[in-house]
Amino acid sequence: MKAILLILTMHFILQSSEQKAWIDHTVQNDRLSVQGKFLNQRTEADTLRYELTTVRQGKAGNTQSKQAGQFVAPTNEEVVITKTSVSIQSDDTYTIRLKIFRGDTVYMQDQVVH
Repeated sequence: MKAILLILTMHFILQSSEQKAWIDHTVQNDRLSVQGKFLNQRTEADTLRYELTTVRQGKAGNTQSKQAGQFVAPTNEEVVITKTSVSIQSDDTYTIRLKIFRGDTVYMQDQVVH
């Protein structure tokens, strides 16, 4: 029987009342699947930038990967802005950070530690 891994989720209070960004994640067959999501409840579409960083810390050392890009958030619609998947080891720690930027300023963010 596989060991159950503890998942800690921290949500930063940098969310707007009209917009929300978050990380959805699942673990299946030693794979951690991650989706960065965004909900825009404003009356106009919005163009923003995202950055998704995955850091693995383990016995063999540390690795980091980063995805970044621009996205359009339509009104009243939940959109997947990025996806990634990594193989996981039970002894390693994985930190996933999603940052949303308006211009050069961090507008909102979410983080998951697995």
